[in-house]
Amino acid sequence: MSLSDDWRRLVAALTGRPDTAEEARLAALFQNRSELKKELKALDDERHRLLDRLKLQEGSTMRVEEQLANLEQYLGRPEEGQKSLAYFQLRAVWRSASRRLEQFATELVRQQKDRERRQQLADFERNKRNRLDDVDREVYEARILVDQVEAEQAARRERLTGLRGFWNYFRRRTLAQVIAEGDSRTDIARTALTDLSDQRHAIESETPPTSVVVAHLVAKLDVPVFGGLGGVGLLDELLAGSAGAMTGFSHPAALAAVFEGTPRGRL
Repeated sequence: MSLSDDWRRLVAALTGRPDTAEEARLAALFQNRSELKKELKALDDERHRLLDRLKLQEGSTMRVEEQLANLEQYLGRPEEGQKSLAYFQLRAVWRSASRRLEQFATELVRQQKDRERRQQLADFERNKRNRLDDVDREVYEARILVDQVEAEQAARRERLTGLRGFWNYFRRRTLAQVIAEGDSRTDIARTALTDLSDQRHAIESETPPTSVVVAHLVAKLDVPVFGGLGGVGLLDELLAGSAGAMTGFSHPAALAAVFEGTPRGRL
């Protein structure tokens, strides 16, 4: 039951007659009176708030104008004008020197990073070359061993072919056993040589650290650059400006820890 219904019933009871449309309109206006007063009070508060802000702004403007007037009087004195001129000239020199120092510091940081990346690349190539030399030496020795075992096996087979007659039966059987054992050693030697060749191919296929390429691309492009190789060099890539690593990382927990620690300076 609404307030307007109560008001109409009250009017009807006092007058002894049913309420008309005009009385219903008056009742609705009386009902909205409180809402109108609230809105009027809110508007009045907003007006006072704006007036206060205007007064504050006028005070600030007056203070600035007063400072400008004082500055004009101060600069109008010949003995003070030279000091002011020297002051602003020194300010300009300071700003220029500060800007150049910032540029110089930025350039030093860039050069240091470039040196570190070049050193990293040189270390990678040197380490790769040393490992290739070690594997080449092992391959050379394994190849000599294979050739030696194969030559011995060829000699034994030639001897076995020359042992004829029943009186050489036991010699042939013993030599056949030796040849069978030699075949096993030959297979082992060949397998070792194949493994070493595969190892050498794997070392040759290793690519340089991706951080060097990431740093170069970040400096040239305006788009995010992501590292590769499954995030193996993620730490160096992030330091070089990478936005992250491509999918396929085998240790996602470690990837998340490194990535979350980067912006907080905990590397």
